[in-house]
Amino acid sequence: MVSAGVGQTLKVAAALLALTAQVAAPMCAAAAESDASAERQLIETIQQIMSNDGEHAAALLEPLTSLMVLYQESGKDAAAAVAIERARQIVRVNNGLHTLEQLPYFQQLIRIEEARGNHVAAWDFEQDLLALVRRYPDDLRTAEVFREVADRRMDVMGRYLAGQKPPELYLGCYYGGDCDSGSRERVVRSMLADAQRNYWSAITVMLRNEQYSSDELRDLELDVLRGTDLVRTMYDQSQDYSAAYYRGRQSLRRLYGYGAARNAPTVQQVDALVQMADWDLLYSRHGNAVDVYEVAVSILRNADGAATAIERLFAPELPVVLPAFQPNPLARDESKDATGHIDVEFDITKYGRGRAVEILDAANVTRDAQRRLVSLIMNSRFRPQPYDGAFDRASRVAMRYYVYDGAPETRK
Repeated sequence: MVSAGVGQTLKVAAALLALTAQVAAPMCAAAAESDASAERQLIETIQQIMSNDGEHAAALLEPLTSLMVLYQESGKDAAAAVAIERARQIVRVNNGLHTLEQLPYFQQLIRIEEARGNHVAAWDFEQDLLALVRRYPDDLRTAEVFREVADRRMDVMGRYLAGQKPPELYLGCYYGGDCDSGSRERVVRSMLADAQRNYWSAITVMLRNEQYSSDELRDLELDVLRGTDLVRTMYDQSQDYSAAYYRGRQSLRRLYGYGAARNAPTVQQVDALVQMADWDLLYSRHGNAVDVYEVAVSILRNADGAATAIERLFAPELPVVLPAFQPNPLARDESKDATGHIDVEFDITKYGRGRAVEILDAANVTRDAQRRLVSLIMNSRFRPQPYDGAFDRASRVAMRYYVYDGAPETRK
């Protein structure tokens, strides 16, 4: 007679086998037989442990983990999800309902459901995961979770801006109201706010753990800045313009503080200081910007390699387009072969405006491409260049712009 425990074991094994049979993965016969053999051995091990120690024995985690890896590598996502969920339940029984040991299982489940196109299940798992990590405001492991969620929101927003309507648009009710319709600006602001909240949660966890020298902490602040800068470029006439300025300025101040806290080299600390001035300039705080630029130059004059440091920050071969934490639209794309080039000369005013643009030479480019480059320069903000330490006049710069299949795009 089969006992109740063994009967349950057989049911679980049968369910796992049934699910694997539903997922067909193209593979050669030898590989298929090898996987099938490994699967049988793991299921037999699971059955034996359950028969001896019970269906929630901690010893089940190792073979279950191996089984889910095998399923994932074979493309059997449905079976992998069953194995992961089973492992998560065992962790909950042995370590508590709200243990953080569940994190990797939650993360895997979200990835699997997204890959399967089951966006509702992925969203629900994500909400459960967020509820879990919020119980541990000081645990450094939660920072990764918050950042992954924020990155997913930014990815969804990117797809929305590209003309798609991802399922998360409705699952997160980013339209507001009845969640089914609304303005483009409302959606972007809602998604961005959601992403920023999660980035900030990750930053807060890292600050509580005094991770001031962490590259990840710096990257998180830059993620916040890029999102904040999107508000400036897309909705710079809105009522939130000042709020965006202060949020970005706070991130830049923290970045400067991290360098000071770890006693970073002088040039690195000044670089962070200069980027605060850049931000002021972008938001037309001209007086603040010039004051900070002049302080930065004064500090660099007393540093080792002063001339080189000043040139690198303020007068590089390629003018610095603001904000400096975004890719420079004038930079050459080394991953592509240029189809032509434009030699151009222009003034950078004391407040960073591009003016008096002159095309010196153009090779294998259209008139339209030349006009668009002029527009790019005229509509960009540049880091101004000092004259004898002061930022009180325009500077003339010359550069070569490389053209590919497309033409330049304007950055505000």
